[in-house]
Amino acid sequence: MPVDHHIEFHRHAVARMPAPDDRHPGVAFFVSGRPSQQFCTCRKSGKGTCAHLKALFQSLGVTGAAAPPP
Repeated sequence: MPVDHHIEFHRHAVARMPAPDDRHPGVAFFVSGRPSQQFCTCRKSGKGTCAHLKALFQSLGVTGAAAPPP
């Protein structure tokens, strides 16, 4: 599995920083807990699962039915 250099690990969360060439940057977060939370700081995040959250889940190896709900 390739290493994603945009990932930051925190005590109860994981964040994916935007690429330097991202024209619409956003920081995607996944916070573990009951309930877990996932959100992004980009403008598109309120309209569904944005590309930043999808990239975060892909970097974590979470896909399909195992992915946290949007």
